[in-house]
Amino acid sequence: MNRAALAVGLTALLGLFAVNASAQHGSIMGKVLDQDGKPVEDAVVQVSSPTGATAPLTGKTNGKGEFGIATSQTPGPWDLTILKPGFAAYKHSEQIRATLGGVPVNLGTIKLMPPTAGSKRVVTQEELAKMQAENKALQAQFKQAVQLTEEAETASAAGDSATASAKYDQALTTYNEMLAKNPDIAELHHNIGYVLGRTKKWAESAEAYAKAAKMKPDMAGDYASAAVGYANSNQRDKAIEILNEGVKENPTNARLLVSLGEFYYNGAQYTEATVALKKAQELDPTSADPLYFLGMIAVSQGRTQECIALLEKYLSLGPTNTNSVQAAKGVLSALKPAKK
Repeated sequence: MNRAALAVGLTALLGLFAVNASAQHGSIMGKVLDQDGKPVEDAVVQVSSPTGATAPLTGKTNGKGEFGIATSQTPGPWDLTILKPGFAAYKHSEQIRATLGGVPVNLGTIKLMPPTAGSKRVVTQEELAKMQAENKALQAQFKQAVQLTEEAETASAAGDSATASAKYDQALTTYNEMLAKNPDIAELHHNIGYVLGRTKKWAESAEAYAKAAKMKPDMAGDYASAAVGYANSNQRDKAIEILNEGVKENPTNARLLVSLGEFYYNGAQYTEATVALKKAQELDPTSADPLYFLGMIAVSQGRTQECIALLEKYLSLGPTNTNSVQAAKGVLSALKPAKK
């Protein structure tokens, strides 16, 4: 697993920590006023998943009563609540969907009202402080786990396997401590799966990734990561099963279809592989990988001219997988004389 994959694993705890700046995310904004139309400063704005699949996102209003919250790499739906001591708790009447990478959802002006006999009880300053302290502690613990994982990566790159192993174990312990108190955060399962994969505990890694994917199906990469873990622990049937689940939940994800096609190809299930790979090709015509596997299927079935056309097009797209490039060139060098 390369450094790019590591970055995905370590920035995945969306909802608690800063979203990767390069990733598309949604956002929700608005302005909070009191019953007299004056800005309400330092009101806590909380955005949460109604399914509980990720930790709440929180922010505060500024001196003008304005707020803006990035909602990570999922469009929602989201529930929004606003808490401020001395006011009745506010909950937005409808669930909110935030377009990824698009225009922020502007809720306009929101008025906080004083508590009445019919309103929910007012959140006390002590309760608000406790909630903020718990969230801050969770952030600190996550950062500690990130640091330990990065130290393990550095030690591993330097050939210090003993230090790397110890750091990975410490990171895993920290993540599991967080998970014990927050079992429904998909991103924690994701990060645990990553660390387990780095220590080659493949079956456990697969299960952690699978849990993350099932809690939050739009984390499409976790289906593929789970499949790798299952395959490396000799559970090929489970690898195929989890990839099919991923494709069902993310039918327009070409990368998942390529992964599924590759697994079918490796098992000589060429009919199933062809269906998945051609669908991936339709979704992303610029992707080289489907052409490689379709070309290799063609040569295995004696369709020489089709294979040559597919592999030549594959190489023309500048693929970066060294092993596949070498294999494609080897097949072409063997077949081209026959073309003459």
